[in-house]
Amino acid sequence: MVVIAFELMALILWFFSNRIAGVLLSGFSKDVEIRIRPSDLVVVGCVLMGLWWLKDATLPLLSLWLRSIFLSSTTTDQSTLEMMSTSIRINCGLYLLQITVALILIYRSRRIANWLLQYPALSSGETYEDKEPAGP
Repeated sequence: MVVIAFELMALILWFFSNRIAGVLLSGFSKDVEIRIRPSDLVVVGCVLMGLWWLKDATLPLLSLWLRSIFLSSTTTDQSTLEMMSTSIRINCGLYLLQITVALILIYRSRRIANWLLQYPALSSGETYEDKEPAGP
């Protein structure tokens, strides 16, 4: 029943999306200039790539860890780390590395974008709104 309600709501939103958007945006002027800077696109790309990597590494790491805990609970002599084979330990390390890189991409995306586009350093209070990247 809940699934049917969600599907019905999705169909309503799909078919009436223009009308709903018109009602929601009716108070705004139509002459709004949208400026998308290259740094904004790089930031969005970094965050999306970080989220993708985080998703790709978290679930397999959790699966490996839970399987190791389950296997170690059946034997009383060995700990969870001792039960893991070398390949599983390497995989866990690689997943942890991937999670670390993903978190860096997510939380440091503005700095990465500025470094990739070679924006100059700003003094306090300045923004990159009207600055152009220092290209070659």
